[in-house]
Formats: sequence, C-alpha cells, structure tokens
Amino acid sequence: MGDRGIKEIFSQTVSKDKWAKIGMRKRAGVLVPLFSVYSKDSLGIGELGDLDLLVDWCVKTGNSVIQLLPLNETGMFCPYDSESSFALESVYLSLSLLPAAKKKKFSDRLYGLRKKFPSGQSPVDYGIKKEKLDILWEMFLEEDLDEQQEFFAYRKKNAYWLEDFALFKVLKVCH
Repeated sequence: MGDRGIKEIFSQTVSKDKWAKIGMRKRAGVLVPLFSVYSKDSLGIGELGDLDLLVDWCVKTGNSVIQLLPLNETGMFCPYDSESSFALESVYLSLSLLPAAKKKKFSDRLYGLRKKFPSGQSPVDYGIKKEKLDILWEMFLEEDLDEQQEFFAYRKKNAYWLEDFALFKVLKVCH
C-alpha cells in the first residue's frame, strides 16, 4: 500500500479532521522521555515547563513531531506502569511557574531544592517528587479558593476520573 492508500485510510477515520488539520506529509521528529529534557530552572528532573526548550530545538532542526514517553502518574517510576490514564506524573510539575512561587517563602525553598536536587544528575533522585508535593500542598493551603474558579471548573469537568483517583491516592498513602 502506497502513500495514497494510507492517506485514504486516515481520511476515513474518526480523527480525519485532525489529519486534515496537520496534513499527511512525511515528517521528522523525536521521541523523548521528559526526565531527560531539563534546564537550569528544573528541579532535579525534566519538567513540563522545559518542553519550550525542546520545541525551540525542534524548530531549529526541522523536526515537526515530538513524541513523549508516557507522562501518566506512575507507581514505581516506570512510564508504562501508570496508576491513571488521566493524571499526570507530579514529578514533572514546574512549580516555579506557579504564581505562588513568587512569594519569598516559596522561592527560597525552590532555590534550596535546586541545590539539593540538581538537574542532569544520573540517576535521577526521585526524592524530588515528595519535596515538590510538599511544597505544592503548602501553596494550595495558602490559596483563597473563593477566587479560584478555574480550580473548581477543572474539578467539575474532570469529576468522572478525578474523584476516584483522589480517593485511591489517599487510601494508598494510608495503607
């Protein structure tokens, strides 16, 4: 089957509008585990905020496709052993991009974590996950939830999986 046959098959799928939007031409791309895409601003591991750097590199090198290894919440840090099909792995959070990170108390802690968990170390020290979650929880507790309509909208829109996942995570920690 030639290129023409493949294009015809894709143009008849449920996602045909997506194929029409991006086009069906040959492309070059990269497959990347996010933990390996890090910057001086990362906390011990590549973070979602570091994807901008990868996109810039792809533009400069003529790559038009980026495929990431799974980013789902994992049990034992294997990207193929996820605990959820929807939840992202919290170790990849870019806490420094959150508005609360501008507060001195949090910016100082994040600076300290950069010293304790420098990026680019091999192997990755996955202790950074607990540290990030501890800071994230403190940031959350300081928020005025009356002003966080986006938070409540997210919870409502994702209730079909989020409530069960949150219960699972609490039970996992307790037992």
